[in-house]
Amino acid sequence: MKSLEEPPYLNVGTDVSAKYRGAFCEAKIKTAKRLVKAKVTFKQDSSAGEVHDEHIRGPLKVGATVEVRKQDGTYQEATINKLTDASLYTVVFDDGDEKTLRRSSLCLKGARHFAESETLDQLPLTNPEHFGTPVIGKKGNRGRRSNPIALQHNSDIHSKPAGPSPPPPPPPARPRARLHSAQHSPISRA
Repeated sequence: MKSLEEPPYLNVGTDVSAKYRGAFCEAKIKTAKRLVKAKVTFKQDSSAGEVHDEHIRGPLKVGATVEVRKQDGTYQEATINKLTDASLYTVVFDDGDEKTLRRSSLCLKGARHFAESETLDQLPLTNPEHFGTPVIGKKGNRGRRSNPIALQHNSDIHSKPAGPSPPPPPPPARPRARLHSAQHSPISRA
């Protein structure tokens, strides 16, 4: 997760936390294949485009006014709207393992690895009053199927095209009465 103070790319030798098998572990950047893309708006004609940082003269910061080299070699003034670090970083973990990762799998050492708005106190297991709506809505419909034809509005029935309609579903099965052996009278299961 990027904070406002983070640079647009990371330099070799920077201490980072790198994602390894789902967890962030301490590591150091060994090599970097730098590729920073900037979305810019040109001041001359208000057109937008995406350029690599090597074609930009000026500070790599969102909102900064810079000069962008066009394909014909001339420079044109533009404003940076967004920066994306698409670099590949090879990191060395404390145990000597190496792994090549994208910027999204790296975090500056000491920076938070999670959204500040999400804390353990806000998770449902520790705050049961904030559980979502239960999946089972009404208790009265448990185990019973509603008749879909009975739930349709009259306007829905009349708006359907004429033609053969599927047969209605069979009525719900009723429990059979069984005879009690002593009195031979029917007793229903309810």
